[in-house]
Amino acid sequence: MDTQRLERIGQALEAFVVWARVLDSHRTFPFGEIRLTRAQWETLFFIAHAESPVRPSGLADVLGVTRGAVTQLVAGLLGAGLIDQGTDPRDARRRVLMLSGDTRVRVDGFERELATRLAPRFAGLDDQELARLTELLRRTKGAR
Repeated sequence: MDTQRLERIGQALEAFVVWARVLDSHRTFPFGEIRLTRAQWETLFFIAHAESPVRPSGLADVLGVTRGAVTQLVAGLLGAGLIDQGTDPRDARRRVLMLSGDTRVRVDGFERELATRLAPRFAGLDDQELARLTELLRRTKGAR
């Protein structure tokens, strides 16, 4: 890989680090006294936006962690009442994870509030640029 491309990737990573810090500073808002870890936060958002039922094995793949780590992660979220667990409608032997009713409301409200708070950071982008940015970020998440 050429040096100029590596430098551009480094610049993108620098921007990601800044955004990670911005997002980390907002993690407690919807849950008051409950301080979520980054993995818990990512889990809630992944479940909230999943197009199909979320199985623990799929969660492990998305988060890039072991199934044992997911077991601990899920136990903490279940214990806090933030998620519920059920059976997969396609295979009753498998578990699926879903947001509890209250958590769904909190996550949805949080997303709206956070988007409103962070909107000024996107003021320099028109709607097409914002759509392109979103598309580009989605394209990079699947590559390993």
